[in-house]
Amino acid sequence: MKKFFTLFFAVALFAISASATVTINVRTTTGDAPFLYVWDGAGTALNGEWPGTLMDATHVYTTVDGKVWFTQTFEEDAINIIFNDGGIDGVEPFVQTADIRGVTGTAFFVFDIEEGEYEDVTSTYITDTGFDVNTLPNTVVYVEGKEFAYFVAPISWTKCNVWAWNGITSTNFTQSGIWPGDPITLIGNTTDGNPVYQWIGPDIVEGDSPTGIIFNNGSTQTSDLDYVAGGVYNLAGKLLYTVPNSGGGGIELLEPVITDNYIKFEGIKSDGNYRFILDTYEWEKDHGPQFQLKIEPIDPSKPAYFSQSDLSDPNYWEPMFMAVTQQMAGEAMTAQDNIKRLYLGDVQLLPNQFIDYNNLHKVGFNLKKDYTLPDGCLLNAGQHMDEMDVKCEGTMTLSPNSLPADKMFYVTVYTQPVYDVWNNYKQSYNCQYILNMEGNAPAITAVKVTSKVDNDVFTEQLPATGFDDVIIEAPINYFYLNRFEVDVNVDVDEIFMDYAIYKEGEANDGWLSIHATKTDDGKWVAENINLDVLQGLEVGQKYILSFDFISGYLDEVGDRLRYDNGGHLYHVKFVCGENAAVPGDVNGDGTVTAADVTALYDYLLNNDESHLVNGDQTGDGQITAADITAVYTIMLGS
Repeated sequence: MKKFFTLFFAVALFAISASATVTINVRTTTGDAPFLYVWDGAGTALNGEWPGTLMDATHVYTTVDGKVWFTQTFEEDAINIIFNDGGIDGVEPFVQTADIRGVTGTAFFVFDIEEGEYEDVTSTYITDTGFDVNTLPNTVVYVEGKEFAYFVAPISWTKCNVWAWNGITSTNFTQSGIWPGDPITLIGNTTDGNPVYQWIGPDIVEGDSPTGIIFNNGSTQTSDLDYVAGGVYNLAGKLLYTVPNSGGGGIELLEPVITDNYIKFEGIKSDGNYRFILDTYEWEKDHGPQFQLKIEPIDPSKPAYFSQSDLSDPNYWEPMFMAVTQQMAGEAMTAQDNIKRLYLGDVQLLPNQFIDYNNLHKVGFNLKKDYTLPDGCLLNAGQHMDEMDVKCEGTMTLSPNSLPADKMFYVTVYTQPVYDVWNNYKQSYNCQYILNMEGNAPAITAVKVTSKVDNDVFTEQLPATGFDDVIIEAPINYFYLNRFEVDVNVDVDEIFMDYAIYKEGEANDGWLSIHATKTDDGKWVAENINLDVLQGLEVGQKYILSFDFISGYLDEVGDRLRYDNGGHLYHVKFVCGENAAVPGDVNGDGTVTAADVTALYDYLLNNDESHLVNGDQTGDGQITAADITAVYTIMLGS
């Protein structure tokens, strides 16, 4: 049991942190105030040099249980103390207690000031630990089939080891078998900032579980603690909480809602403290419902988590969705192939839980506590990903290989610490996502776009938020992007539009850029773009034009700022018509020849419109000599 280390390391207490407090309450057998001498693990006196400070002279009285106590509070994680009588004129002989080491929290003592004896009566006045389980991060979960425990460490700790044994069978439960034991994993912090460590040991063997456990950081340690599976301990050796077994009940599926235009399935896992809602957020007659999945805690103040057994529960959304679709459509379909949006609250996921959900377009995080995204969780989810919206009030941790690296999408965060976490991950894994922090003044403040659709010219001021997808129902034969104009509120190096044109329901093949030029009045303008949106598209097929506007202004870590539309790309959905215009084809015969130049001359010189179908080749909304030049350019280029 390494008793030697228990005694040896107990003299080296940890460094002091100003974020925790220790309150000493003491009364004496005579009613006289004692002297209190206090020091830390480094030997530094915290309450004056020996013999300390007379508590009656400078400190408060507390009345507990009808008795008067001398009270003093220290802003420390833990302290060592000695009560004494101050000696005679501050010199020996003293009446004093032995060293009282590793005092944490609120403690009560009775000091026999005549004999030098003391009694720790804390348990009489604090009948429980007073620990609030709601302060734990939601990564504190039940681990099935394993020996496991948690340790709430002092704020000053930067590492933690575990030593676990069975005193009857002499089994050692560490991999190393060598003191100070195995390093264990930091999984988050309490709401007060204390690091929380997790130990996951070997598989449970009936009749041979640990009987004792010690947590240490190599120099400071707990006493020999009685091991309780799932126990949450602190340095004072208190069992603060025991994580309940979540296997006591399955997922309860509520009555589904199925109407002509809405579907909703809701499941509740009481032991895991979570609910999921799988419902439709849109209904398009040609495509059927679009599904979204929301996962949130039932009681937000308590830990919520999935267990491995949940994945095989018949009411878990995957098997449930297959059963329902088999019954309704005669074909079993998977939820992972149909869910387009995923919204995550403070519920701890399992490794790889969404690794194959490659049809996701959006993931939203709404987190109030510390949160860890586990290994592999969204690793392959980038095929169709447009955006991730990340709100986290606590500390966020991204495990290795938890996010897609090779796809471009937008990530919007709202605080600098979360930004730093996502940016560090991006740099470490060479990710392609574009990171933006909401709330910073954007470099781009306004965008105006001019386009021509069939015979109509549109100039639109694009809103920064609230932009709905534009859906053009009728097939179109002419779709040109002609011009855009951008206002900025800071000096920037460049402005460009990223765009992609792709079939609806399929991934885009990549992004292209159109760069603007800075004008004398400080605006950035791209003139005469003449982008033929319909070029090369299949007649009768549905397409999406996605676009966004990005500045070349670099922030501290090198990410560009964008006109973010609240975190969304701009989308225009349309059908390619049968008579989609060929660039340069003024007369509409499907070819570009001298006849097209003649048609323009006839119009400009004689006002003859008889052969004019697509005269505005520059897309500026008018027909001028510039259109003749555009046709000549196309003819020479071809």
